[in-house]
Amino acid sequence: MKKLILTTFLLLVCFVNYSQDTDEKAIELMNQENYQGAINELNQVIKQNDTYSYYYYLRGYSYSQLGNLFNAKKDFLKSDDLGANPADAVYNELATIYFGEEDWTNAVVYYKKELEALGGSDIFALFNIATSYYNSEQYKLAITSYTNVISMNSNEKLVAFSYLQRGKAKNTLKDKSGCRDVTKALDLYMDALWENKEWGLRAPVDYAYNSYCQSKKTNNIYFKSWKKASKRYYKNLSKNLN
Repeated sequence: MKKLILTTFLLLVCFVNYSQDTDEKAIELMNQENYQGAINELNQVIKQNDTYSYYYYLRGYSYSQLGNLFNAKKDFLKSDDLGANPADAVYNELATIYFGEEDWTNAVVYYKKELEALGGSDIFALFNIATSYYNSEQYKLAITSYTNVISMNSNEKLVAFSYLQRGKAKNTLKDKSGCRDVTKALDLYMDALWENKEWGLRAPVDYAYNSYCQSKKTNNIYFKSWKKASKRYYKNLSKNLN
């Protein structure tokens, strides 16, 4: 079953005076979250200057906020044709749309462009590339890409999930080291849960057993620990809410 990853690129664009050429009224409307008004304004701006990549990015972003991904993609592609400004944001938007469409080939293309624009060391772009390969069942490429995420080691949640996905990919390829990755992932999730981190609740206890990576006895130990840690997590959560 293909999994849609969580949004790993948080686009925090502060729409201020990007340059002297940028239309101030459109940006003001975007700041007010009046995206349709911004689109109407940008339509007029683009009629006057249809060669400025940033205008297409702004309109594409506005379309995406309204859920109109067809027109959003058209504008992001046009922005790319004209020079992708701002490059990493344009590429991420395109990759995210292709990912949602399960067009894994183009998702990889634009996540790689995003990675290059970010200097080649962004863990989120690397993770998205790996997951696109995994979803397209290109397991050897997925293994290599998840290894890059693990080596970067700058986000514990992504590292834990990368161990799990790398283990699953190895298991699919009958690689005996897959179970070692699954167990490593399980330990990382359990550690997170004991530290009251919400993502630890998704510890792959069942998968570790169902994939024959653990004996029933070992799995029972993990399950009891997970159950105890989960109870503790929700107790602490309830206490903090009161």
